[in-house]
Amino acid sequence: MRTLARPLAIAAVLCPAPAAALPAVLVGAAPTKIRSHRSHLVIAQDGARTTLSLQLDVLAVPMDMAIVLPIHGDVDPDSLEILDRRLFDRLDALAAPHLEHLWERDPCAPMPPATLGPPPAPPPTRPPHRPTVAHGEFDFAVLGRIGAGELETWLRGHGFPMADAHHAALAEHFTAGAQFVVARVDRRQVHFDARGHATLSPLRISFVPDPDWRLPLRAGLGHANGVTDVVIHGLTRDRRITLEDPPPALPDPIEVTPIAADRFAAVHAAVFAAARTRLALSEHAARLAPADLSPDELAALGLADPGDLVLSRIHLQYMPAELTDDPRLTVAPHPADLRSRYVVRHPWRAAPRCAHPQPGVWERGRPVDGADLDVDDAPRHVRAMSDARPVADLGPYLAADITELGLMKSPGGCDCATDASPRDVACTALLALALRRRRSPRV
Repeated sequence: MRTLARPLAIAAVLCPAPAAALPAVLVGAAPTKIRSHRSHLVIAQDGARTTLSLQLDVLAVPMDMAIVLPIHGDVDPDSLEILDRRLFDRLDALAAPHLEHLWERDPCAPMPPATLGPPPAPPPTRPPHRPTVAHGEFDFAVLGRIGAGELETWLRGHGFPMADAHHAALAEHFTAGAQFVVARVDRRQVHFDARGHATLSPLRISFVPDPDWRLPLRAGLGHANGVTDVVIHGLTRDRRITLEDPPPALPDPIEVTPIAADRFAAVHAAVFAAARTRLALSEHAARLAPADLSPDELAALGLADPGDLVLSRIHLQYMPAELTDDPRLTVAPHPADLRSRYVVRHPWRAAPRCAHPQPGVWERGRPVDGADLDVDDAPRHVRAMSDARPVADLGPYLAADITELGLMKSPGGCDCATDASPRDVACTALLALALRRRRSPRV
C-alpha cells in the first residue's frame, strides 16, 4: 500500500474537486455556468409507478435558476412536492457504509447463548408529522412533450435564456419525446453557507416510465468539473434495485484500526476507489424492518404500502468521458443482505483469571473491565452529501490486509501525518487506475 501513497498524494494536489451528477440541466438567469457540488437520488418503484426524489447542492450564483428535468414517461403533476431533508439523512443512516466497534468478551466469562448477529437498526429520528411541504424555494411547471424551441421560448419568457450547451445536453431527450418538468428556484429563499454552497430542498416527482427508461445523468455533465459523483438509494418490493451491469461490493467486514474512526468517511473514500473496477459500487441491499421508516416517510417517497421493501444503495463515480450512456436501473433477486461494514476490534487487555480461558468472542457492548475505556465508540456512517477527502495512505488505517483489493496494512504502526489530502475527494479515479494496473496480469 505504501507504493500507492505517492500517486494518491499527486492526485490530491493536481486533480479537480468532484462535482455531482444530476439527471437535469441547470439554467441560470445570467450566462454564468452553474456548478452542482453534490447530489443524492432516491428511486422508489411500486408496480408501474416510479418516484424520483432529488437533492442537490449548487455553488453560489448571484441569480435565480431553473432545474430542467427530462422525464421519459407519463408524469403525475400532482406528485411534485418538496420533502423534508431529514428523510434523506434517515436513508443514509440505514444504508450508508458504517463503522462499528467490537469488544472482546472476558475470556473467563460464560459463553454467550447466541452468536453475533446483524448490527442493530439506528434509532429513529422522525421528521415532522407532515413530511412534505408546498413548494418552498421551488415553483414547479410540467411542460409535457415539447420541442427545443418551445422549451427555449418558455424559459426565456421566465427570465432563463438557454445556451447552446443546454440544447446539446437535452438534444437526445427532445428526439426521444421526453416530458419536461421545470423547477424554478427563488434564490432569496435559499441559504448559502460560508463556502458558497447551498443544499436545496429535496424535490419529488412520480411518473410511469417508458419501457427503455434510463437515468438521464449525462444531461447534467455540463455542470461537472472533473470526477463526477452520485449516490442512489433504491426502494422496491421483495427485490433490490441495481444497474443493468451489477456493480461489485466491498468485502465484509473490513478490519480497521481505532484511528480510522476519526476519519471514517475519508478512509471509505480511499477503499471505494480501490474497489470500484467499473463506474459504480453496491454499498447496501437489505430488507427494511418495520421500524426503519414510518408509513408517512414511505408515502413521502412514493410508496403506499410498507410491506416487503428492500433498500438498496448504489454509489457511482466516474470522469465525465467515462459515462458513454445513461445507466439503466433494473431489479434483481434479493438472496441475502449486503452491507458495507468496517469493524474496529478492541482486545481484552487484562490477564485471564481462569485455568481455561476462551478468547476471541466479540460483542458490541463495551465491557466494564479489561478493555480500552477511553475510546469514542459512537456510531459512524458515510453521508451521501459528504465532503469526504480520501486518505493518501490507507496502510495505517487497516488492521488486516484486504487481499481482494490489493490493500495492505502498514507493517510498523501509524504515520498519520502522511494522510492529509488538500483537495476534495483527491481524484479517487487515479487510485482506482493505479490499483487496476497493479492487479492486471502482465502479458
